[in-house]
Amino acid sequence: QSYYEAKRWFEKASKQGHPVAILTLGGFHLEGLGGCSIDLPKARQYAEKAMYLESRVADSCHELLVRIAIRADSTEAKSILMPLAEEGVAIAQNSLGVTMLEEENGAFDRCNAKALFVAAALQGVEA
Repeated sequence: QSYYEAKRWFEKASKQGHPVAILTLGGFHLEGLGGCSIDLPKARQYAEKAMYLESRVADSCHELLVRIAIRADSTEAKSILMPLAEEGVAIAQNSLGVTMLEEENGAFDRCNAKALFVAAALQGVEA
């Protein structure tokens, strides 16, 4: 019941533009908490909205988007991870490398995956 009550307050705060509340609602939709159904597109919308509203929560937004990508199919995962990887977000670079290796469409993907792993490793993320 506390998740339901928390959701109600986060919804009020999100309507006032509070990025942490918006990000938290994304997590609720990712995990199916507080009466929310698991809804990856909605979780992604919340995370992206919060990311644009407040750079202070950008790292948490990146983490939530990567967690959404991990649960999505590979096409959706790539659409989430590529822009983040291009921005230099290490966890996205690593996750995109993993996605490319899992699909493995030849030497091109292996080469790109390796480059992503190296970029992430230079920022301290282990493959």
